[in-house]
Amino acid sequence: MHHMTLWQHGFGDGVVAQEFVTDSVNADLMIRFICINEEYRYLLAIAILASLYTAWQTFVHLSKRDFFDRRTSILLDFSGDQIVAYLLISAASSAIPLTNRFREGQDNIFTDSAASAITMAVLAFVSLALSALFSGYKLSSTHSFV
Repeated sequence: MHHMTLWQHGFGDGVVAQEFVTDSVNADLMIRFICINEEYRYLLAIAILASLYTAWQTFVHLSKRDFFDRRTSILLDFSGDQIVAYLLISAASSAIPLTNRFREGQDNIFTDSAASAITMAVLAFVSLALSALFSGYKLSSTHSFV
């Protein structure tokens, strides 16, 4: 399954967005649910934002260019990891109650896809939270703020 390959290469956030788009047999139903419900739009928007942030970080790391000075770069990594991680957990927690309500009425491919997207958002949160811990350590060990 190509989702695990993307996850292992650091693009776990992109899987959240892909769950909404690629795993549905009835795409019209899925698009209608996403457009109507703010919770799913929020989850999808944050998943796209997190994917772009992760792609940018990967590009910066692999290109080995200095776009900013070292201190600014470390501070941006730490801040970005914190912001995107909390946005991901917020988006996942907003979509859980709606998905549970839909599952009470009918359990179908859409509710399964929504549940897997929520799970991927939580896993992406965990990975970014760990990244924020490492960024925080890097920030504190390289600079004295006293």
